[in-house]
Amino acid sequence: MRKKILCAFIALITIACFVGSTTIKAYAVSDALTPDLLTGDYSSFGAASAIVLVDGENVVLKTATGFADVASGDAATIDNVYLLGDMSRIFVWLSIMQLYEEGKLELNDDISKYLPDGYLKSAVHTITIENLMANSGGFEDYLRCDMFVDADSDEEFLDKYDLTSLVKKIMPRQAFKPGKVRTSSKYEASLAAVIVENVSGMSYVEYVNEHILNPLEMESTSVASYAIDKPELRDRIVTAYGFALNGYTVETQDMMYSTLYPSYGAYSTIGDLTKLLQALMQKSSKLFASGSTYDKLLEPVYSVGKDLCVVTHGLNRIDGKEEAFGYNGSSRYGRFSFAFSYKTGKGYAAITNEGASYMFTLADLAHSYYFGERTDYLTGDESPLPVVDDILGEYAAADELCYGYKAFAECMRGRMTISLMQPANDVTRSAYFYASHYDINRAFISTSHFKEIKQIEPNRFIIGNAVDSNILCVEKDEDGTLKVFFDGDEYIQIPWYRSIAVSNASIVLTYLMIAFAIVSVALVAWYGVKNRTNYIPALGTSRLIAPLTGIYACLILNNAILLIVTYATQRYSSCQVHFVINYILSALAVLTIIGMILLWKKSELIKRQKLGYISMMAVTVFTIVFMVFWNLYS
Repeated sequence: MRKKILCAFIALITIACFVGSTTIKAYAVSDALTPDLLTGDYSSFGAASAIVLVDGENVVLKTATGFADVASGDAATIDNVYLLGDMSRIFVWLSIMQLYEEGKLELNDDISKYLPDGYLKSAVHTITIENLMANSGGFEDYLRCDMFVDADSDEEFLDKYDLTSLVKKIMPRQAFKPGKVRTSSKYEASLAAVIVENVSGMSYVEYVNEHILNPLEMESTSVASYAIDKPELRDRIVTAYGFALNGYTVETQDMMYSTLYPSYGAYSTIGDLTKLLQALMQKSSKLFASGSTYDKLLEPVYSVGKDLCVVTHGLNRIDGKEEAFGYNGSSRYGRFSFAFSYKTGKGYAAITNEGASYMFTLADLAHSYYFGERTDYLTGDESPLPVVDDILGEYAAADELCYGYKAFAECMRGRMTISLMQPANDVTRSAYFYASHYDINRAFISTSHFKEIKQIEPNRFIIGNAVDSNILCVEKDEDGTLKVFFDGDEYIQIPWYRSIAVSNASIVLTYLMIAFAIVSVALVAWYGVKNRTNYIPALGTSRLIAPLTGIYACLILNNAILLIVTYATQRYSSCQVHFVINYILSALAVLTIIGMILLWKKSELIKRQKLGYISMMAVTVFTIVFMVFWNLYS
């Protein structure tokens, strides 16, 4: 089997290098990609990718394929500079471990001990440094700032986006108790970088340069926003590409300044990543003075079901027959993967500047060849199997489970959910599982999975063959909260008032309220013109129906704008004006309704008027209650 994998691996490498170096076929950025093209001669028009394989101090392979810029046909080289995305965090955690080794901080300490006074005013629960390293600090994965911004100069960016001030200003809501749920929070690594600055007395960029990059001679790596400290790297940065959801349209994004650059803004080459990879494979290296610190780096701090989603002090344990550590990640504009085993001395790193690179077929083969595939997911727990009924329900991805006004905005846009349902034959050891991406802009619910799962141990289920992505683990917190781990992600059970059924009903009601506002304004305007033409004055309650209709229409318009402009990285402060308008309009609506009720008996209304006025008042009150339900006031 290993021989077959090796042969396939070598063949793919040969094809990739041959095609990438000899076939020059430039495609316009706007060209659409189809699934059959993706499985074909992809590297002839794909964006840049690079991979390295190492065996101890020997570099077995280092190559690049594709194009640094598709439109111009510039071929990729091993000297291209890539945006590392989430992989940037490794430099934060290595810095933390170095400060730990020097005795300047303790990993299980409250982080407020290492931050300026009053820095974490909105934190509800105590957070440790280990919580940050495991991305389990409890923060929701929604920022209050843009991830990337433009600036006329480096100086303008530095003046406007000081790291310590920005991280304090944009602290997200602490949605979970620390250590209970792991999210892909982009905030926590930058918060840890502030700790590095406060403890070391140096800027984060200066510290990483002096203690990590310079010792490892990583001259083509920058952890500063848009490589501010090494502007000469900018000419070597590859163009960023991504796939839109509507088909396979290629999109590009000009490189801009990253605000939380410790979390996702570092740049590097495959050559420099080779140096980092080789340093991480050695207990005795330029990174740490003591082997015990290296052991601590690989010590687990978080896991699901004891052996799934194991996170160490800054790395992830990569499942396989051989124990390996590393990091896998992706974004809309790139993918990256590296893994190593200090026991075997083997490892690999791969990186690309778009979301579905051909080169990652090679990375997957490299992982299989070096570390094998994990097949045993039994833990030896022989306690009685619980009834499946206890875990049935809807779960939302912890990364997408947001609160406040953004919760409804996410329902409008789409969110990833999974559902566990009892099968028709009511077998207690199995259930139906399906994952669906709910998106109002596409089919109401498009099902990506619908499979039967089999219970093999308490709270552990298998879907098809026993491979990593087919194991589903369920955990119950001490407070009764259920969590599901599947395919590398964690899902939290959705309360009834945020279920898909409630979300669907709310969206339908939203469109009905918009339609009601349009019709009401049209009718009031028509009757107003008609009455003026016939010289019929508005008396009593009739004098207030037009103001109430106008207030209601403005209320609907304001919230429509709020939901349209809401996105994950939006500042809460930028929506403050909408919240203030909601309060003012709601107060005016309530006062107008009270006035209409007080004048009701004095008004001579026909049956049609009574029905219309009552409908207007009832819908307005319902809308205000709806806004309270979905937190559209704050």
